[in-house]
Amino acid sequence: MKVVNFYIVSAFFSFFALANMASAQTKKDSVGTYEAEEITISEDKDAYFPKVSYVGAKTNTPLRDIPASISVIPLPLMKEQGVINLDQSIRNVSGVTQSSSSNYGFFNKYNIRGLSSRFLLNGLPDGSTVNGYARSLTGIDHIEVLKGPGSALYGGGETGGTVNMVSKPLYSNPGVNFTQTAGSYGAFTSMVDVGTGVDDGSIKSRLSANFTQRDGYRDIKNKTMEVIPTASFNVGPGVLSATADFRSIDQVADSYGIPLESAASGATVIDVPFENKYYTPFGTTETRIQRGYLSYNYVASEDFTVRTNTMIAGRTLHLLRNAGSASTANSDTIKSRQLREQWDDVSEALVQIEPVFYATTGSLKHTVLGGFEYNHGNIYTFRQTAPLPNIVDRMNPVVPESSYTDLKFTKNAANDRHILVSNIGLYAQEQMTISDQFKVRAGGRYDMFGTNDMHLSDTNSTDTVYNTFSYQLGAVYQPIEEVSIFGGYSLGYQSTLSTEGTSAARPESANQLELGVKTSFMDNTLNVNVTWFDVHRKDFIVTINGEPEPVGEQKTSGIETDVAVRLFDNLTITGNFALYSAELLSLGTADSLNVGKQPTGVPEQSAGTWVAYTFSQGILKGLGLGAGATFRGDMFFNTANTITVPGYTTLDAGLFYKHQYFDAQVNIANLTDQKYFRNGANSGFFPGDPRNVTATIRLKF
Repeated sequence: MKVVNFYIVSAFFSFFALANMASAQTKKDSVGTYEAEEITISEDKDAYFPKVSYVGAKTNTPLRDIPASISVIPLPLMKEQGVINLDQSIRNVSGVTQSSSSNYGFFNKYNIRGLSSRFLLNGLPDGSTVNGYARSLTGIDHIEVLKGPGSALYGGGETGGTVNMVSKPLYSNPGVNFTQTAGSYGAFTSMVDVGTGVDDGSIKSRLSANFTQRDGYRDIKNKTMEVIPTASFNVGPGVLSATADFRSIDQVADSYGIPLESAASGATVIDVPFENKYYTPFGTTETRIQRGYLSYNYVASEDFTVRTNTMIAGRTLHLLRNAGSASTANSDTIKSRQLREQWDDVSEALVQIEPVFYATTGSLKHTVLGGFEYNHGNIYTFRQTAPLPNIVDRMNPVVPESSYTDLKFTKNAANDRHILVSNIGLYAQEQMTISDQFKVRAGGRYDMFGTNDMHLSDTNSTDTVYNTFSYQLGAVYQPIEEVSIFGGYSLGYQSTLSTEGTSAARPESANQLELGVKTSFMDNTLNVNVTWFDVHRKDFIVTINGEPEPVGEQKTSGIETDVAVRLFDNLTITGNFALYSAELLSLGTADSLNVGKQPTGVPEQSAGTWVAYTFSQGILKGLGLGAGATFRGDMFFNTANTITVPGYTTLDAGLFYKHQYFDAQVNIANLTDQKYFRNGANSGFFPGDPRNVTATIRLKF
């Protein structure tokens, strides 16, 4: 079920990219597309304290010169913590929490500064947020998080922030890195990075692959297979890169967690063992992703380059999950249970053309980024629902359904849809160095967004068309080399579309003001960043009389602190803290009594830290110890603020040994076996993992 126009457009822009490559006339020093900016992290002291990030400016600009809050999670830190996926890694960023809306337990979804966040892979869109997928660290070098609206660079998308996962550099000589992990609850992961090339770097390659299987706490099973080959070639005055990306992810879906007593005011979670399971035995998700990337970075001179990126992607999702239930006080029965079956078939094509100019006029230095982006999506979604029998005893639940074929499904005809999405974006950004102490930035993007949402049952369709202009302004003042004082203002729009909801009459928006200080002392080994922000979200969807209306408003302000310290070349300390004040400003006529209350899923306080010490001399040389803590304060489950998801603190520890050719380590997560809920969503709270142990060995050749 594809559309011919989809392939015509994709072929046209792929041809355009190759034609642009062929038009080169003069041989110059070649650079890669994303890798060209040399935004990589090596395992030395700078690995923990990256100086450059792509996500904030799309250019090779030092972090200290960007008037925005950006956090980077480096690979050595993730290795010490023994993490293997994005959910485990994101705790290293201040103010990021698991989202409590539209979260069914099988995909990544985060709140940043109280708002939803988007995902990128090497600077390109990485699928939808709702009903997306669970991201591993396969082939990943580091993770970048841009706080606040990013529409001025990346177009309409979630306005809370941007999570960009950056791939490892390619090999110019033969190399192999193999990682084997085994742990509690049947966890088993094998990862490999292998590649080769030629000594002069004109040909490079890398193959990253992952196989993960785990039984999971509460039998939340996962089976993931990923294969990602990449190669680059010096072609004319530039570098041509090609990547294929194949992923197969099967995971149990738990939409219930531990159910609430009722949805009434003051409801609490049922006091039962955390190990209890209320989800259907048929609950599963099957995600298949196939993507191809072709990029060419044309280098006309030292002062002018043109990046051309094309992507064609396909994703299918087969979803079986619980939808709806009720548990009332003074009753042991959980009733009104349903099983939803859903199929999503999504195809995308994207092209980006980004010229970058470097120029000097008098005493002023300029970095000018231009951009054109076209994105086309073709989506089919189908849905049906079956009633499920009651769970008679909620304290000792026995889920009664035993045969999928015996269930009586009803087609949800109103949700069987064919959606076409098109977006054209034009953007530009100027970064100007006025003096060694003063730098400014201004950027804007104009997007033309349109959808055709057709209901397959009656072929009635809704066309939504709107244009948006996003922008960002900022300045940096550096009184001394080690201190950057910055201020920035940004306006962004969210025009993404998921198969869970209909197209909004207009996009929601968010404007953000932030002021901060970035410091780097002692040869970049003492870094402290402090940011104050105020973000105002407008026109989010509120259901009024059964109809979605874009009338909601909320505001979040707060302070975030991120610290990274390295002492004596073998003691590393990282930490983060966020203090938020969030308020609902408008809910239309639907819920005016809750205006002034706190939004759901936004804790007032959160924090995290990790301390690692590695012996550098004697017989213990290479041996290391690590310990850390994660704290999240209370947050509200409902807009009436009568149901609270309690806060928690968990402790982690690790013992590792680093060698030139191999690493070995043991990590213990939730060392004290703390019982906690990571978030609340739908009609229940979701238990966090109890104490678990992971053993890892890495071989490096």
